[in-house]
Amino acid sequence: MIRKSIVAGVLLCLTALFAYADPADDLTREVGNLIQKAEKSFFAGNLADAQGNLDRAAAKLTEIRSLNPGHKSLNSLAGRHERLDKRVAEKSGQASIAARPAAPVAAASSAGGAQQLKPGAVQTFDRAGKELDAAEASLTQADAALAEKDFNKFASRLYKAEDHLGKAKELLDRAGRSYRVEPSHPLAVPFHQRHADLEQKTAAAKKQGDATKEEVSAAQQAAQANSAAVAEKWLPRINAFIRPGGANYIDFPMAHDPPRLAEQDRNLDQARSLLMEFDQEVAEAAADMQLQKAARDLRSAIENYTRQRNAGVGDVRRVVEDELAEWEKRFAENKQWQEDSGRSLFIVRADKFQRIGGEIDKLKGISPAEADTFSKRLTRLQEENQGWVEKRTAWENRPRPFPEAKMASAALEKQMRDLLQDRGWKVDNLVIVDKDWWVLKGEYRYLHAAVLSGDGDGPFWSQVSFRQHQTLGGYGPTEFWEAGKKIRLP
Repeated sequence: MIRKSIVAGVLLCLTALFAYADPADDLTREVGNLIQKAEKSFFAGNLADAQGNLDRAAAKLTEIRSLNPGHKSLNSLAGRHERLDKRVAEKSGQASIAARPAAPVAAASSAGGAQQLKPGAVQTFDRAGKELDAAEASLTQADAALAEKDFNKFASRLYKAEDHLGKAKELLDRAGRSYRVEPSHPLAVPFHQRHADLEQKTAAAKKQGDATKEEVSAAQQAAQANSAAVAEKWLPRINAFIRPGGANYIDFPMAHDPPRLAEQDRNLDQARSLLMEFDQEVAEAAADMQLQKAARDLRSAIENYTRQRNAGVGDVRRVVEDELAEWEKRFAENKQWQEDSGRSLFIVRADKFQRIGGEIDKLKGISPAEADTFSKRLTRLQEENQGWVEKRTAWENRPRPFPEAKMASAALEKQMRDLLQDRGWKVDNLVIVDKDWWVLKGEYRYLHAAVLSGDGDGPFWSQVSFRQHQTLGGYGPTEFWEAGKKIRLP
């Protein structure tokens, strides 16, 4: 029971502790961290970062002063801040206090016969004047920062002005307290008057800063509201092109599918129009980060599609161009052909024309102008090819004398005659026109023979092929293989 009471008491104390926690504590920790960062930047030689952290720390110190002027850590942090700020200013060549020295306080009596000031009082007023100079310089810097809407720097410089004014006030009070110099003393009046003026300027600057900050905040809120409205209008339209599954998603160009590619091209035209409309209507400042990213993604999608599409066109174009160029080259060589040259005419098979025609059909959906040019070349080559086919046919069908025998084998010739006669051939003469067997290793060997025969149009001869399949012990019986066309005698 006692233990439970103790636990309850501890919990109650902790609750009370958190309930009455000083809200300035968190700010003092933040200020300590900022000063520590500034010190690291200072020793690393990065004066800009050091000054930026000091400015943010100064703004936080101002908040601490307003929340709890007597906070236990305030003076310590303010001292660290001031010392480091002076070192940064000295190293960067910009003094943190005004350059002009304060006018020295005369130790002599005034024209009105005022009592001569003691040396300690004179020194105190001199120090107060320097603090007032520093406060005025800080106010000037604060005004410049406010004009640039640099609120961190403004708060920092305002904090410095207030700090210097506070020190000046302490010095003026000390002059009255320690040296019995009344504020009405002829030499004290300018200092007190200047202090009062600077306090008014500082208060006015602070008020102006708050008003400006509210104006900027209101403008930012209005801009955010406008950006939200702009994003609501444009994001769905742009996302339709850049999000997978979107109604107009810009996918990889289907160069192998002309109908689909034509649809993609139309979709891309819509994307370009949308982007042009967006650029004309929406200023960069009016678009939030999400909308700006979406616009960049749309621009990239258009560029990528165009690049990939051109690459696809290049692949198809290359296939067609290479084939047509090769045919044109070989047909040009045909023109040098002689009947006794020992080589054949180059002829393109019909299936090859059909294949290239299919590639050109693909190109029609990608690049109609190029496809039209290729189609005309293909038609011309088909016509030229037909001429070479006719020339080769005429050459192959020309009358030729019956060949001479290259091999003599009565037994083999008899086998060949019998095989032909069994197929209804009238064999007037037969000679073997190869010197030896042609061997296809592991399968068979074959010979060509010239066979003289005749029909209603007169005598003719044909080249006939015979073969023997390979066996374990050699070759099998002679077989009829194939017969060539009829060749008339001269």
